[in-house]
Amino acid sequence: MSHAVVHSAPAHRPCVLMVDDEYELLETWSLLLEIQGFSVLIAPDAAEGLKLAKANLPSVVITDYRMPGIDGLEFCRQMKSNESTRHFPIIMWTGTPMRADAALFERLAIKPVALKALLELMRDVLH
Repeated sequence: MSHAVVHSAPAHRPCVLMVDDEYELLETWSLLLEIQGFSVLIAPDAAEGLKLAKANLPSVVITDYRMPGIDGLEFCRQMKSNESTRHFPIIMWTGTPMRADAALFERLAIKPVALKALLELMRDVLH
């Protein structure tokens, strides 16, 4: 069952697309980021994330690595190979140690991630 959610917010707010199969985590982070002034889109899997990215043109994308079906690396490959989504900065967040791959994503965050650390990564890729 798909749980894609678009949280309403004024258009002038930077838009964050969060892709992760842990729905409760997405809900919590979306509230935290909305308090910080972001508009948030959430998707429970990579396929829904790709649809939302194409339809909503987010300012930044945050994706998990380990997801059922299409994993985070393949999601990044598909984002970077699509003309309409290739320019979106991507932050990979994961509980799995891995090397950063600058060709696929701009920043790597290891879970658990503190709000301040995630905001710093987001500001880095937005400016």
